[in-house]
Amino acid sequence: MAELVAFGPSLVDVAARLTQEQFDSCARLLGATAGEWRRIHDYRTVRQLIRELTGHPISDRADLPTLLARRGLAVAAGSSTLGMLSAMPAEVRRASTYVSSVARNEGVFDPFSLFFIAAVKAAEVQHRYGVAEGGNPIGFVLSSNTDPEKMLAMYPGVAERFGGMDLTGLSPQLVLLDAYELLGGELSDFLHRCVSRSVAPVALSLGNSHILHGKLQRQVRRYVAQRRLTVLCGNAEEYGALFPEVDPALCTPAGFRHHPIRQVVPFALMTFGDRGMACHWDGRYAVAEAVPIEPSEIVNTSGAGDTAAGVFCAGILLGHPPQQTLETAAELSTDVLRVHSSRILAA
Repeated sequence: MAELVAFGPSLVDVAARLTQEQFDSCARLLGATAGEWRRIHDYRTVRQLIRELTGHPISDRADLPTLLARRGLAVAAGSSTLGMLSAMPAEVRRASTYVSSVARNEGVFDPFSLFFIAAVKAAEVQHRYGVAEGGNPIGFVLSSNTDPEKMLAMYPGVAERFGGMDLTGLSPQLVLLDAYELLGGELSDFLHRCVSRSVAPVALSLGNSHILHGKLQRQVRRYVAQRRLTVLCGNAEEYGALFPEVDPALCTPAGFRHHPIRQVVPFALMTFGDRGMACHWDGRYAVAEAVPIEPSEIVNTSGAGDTAAGVFCAGILLGHPPQQTLETAAELSTDVLRVHSSRILAA
């Protein structure tokens, strides 16, 4: 029996720390500013970004993950939900299943597909995937040498193709979702049906405050109001974007104790960066301070929230005390800040 099922794209992160000039050039290419999220729907833009990052054009047929790594870029299996899994204890990961779609081109696996499949296997996570023609998605986590804020971009590729699956056959104790996967496409439609029909308990990560508006914001709010979510994880900005009518004072370590989310979601986590994190835990409330870290040690802020959410969900599944769970989440979240890949496997 699968204890936990996570859905997401077969995404490969390419993380780069750039000079301010290079960062600004990439921002112009994407039409984005620091901290923003952009979806790239044209693979030509992906190739332009790779050329900008490496200084060289690279053939589509090349072993791109290896070549990028040789040029000093951090390349790692991505997606928010896979990041959540990677922060969980090995016994939880081994009882978990990751569901995605991978690409093949003219009958040959995309090099990023092969890289992603190998990475999931190395993490000791079961992998169920469908195969479709196209290009595997590539994410870019870019930062400048002078600004720790990140710019995130993803080429959707074959990730938007999804043939569905029988969740009831897996009998998961919890299904991990990220708000990004609800933005649109075949996977989004499938996940919406799963949540709406309460097929299994759901843990939702809010993803990014920039996407929590319009149709997606209304959809997630309906899930909350209809009590379709067992777990909700996000930072103060994401909660603020989802519930703009809520007093901002309730998005603080002290104020979150009284946030109305406690009335409709049994387990809710809110993170506050260097001010730590707090949670509602089935009627109990816990707060943990952030683990101190020197600013010079921070090389990547992408993935810290996923790590905290993963530890939080694992603590719920394992029946650990909420205070112990939050303290572990704070410790591992700090570890992620020190690595370029935005992914860390828990000991």
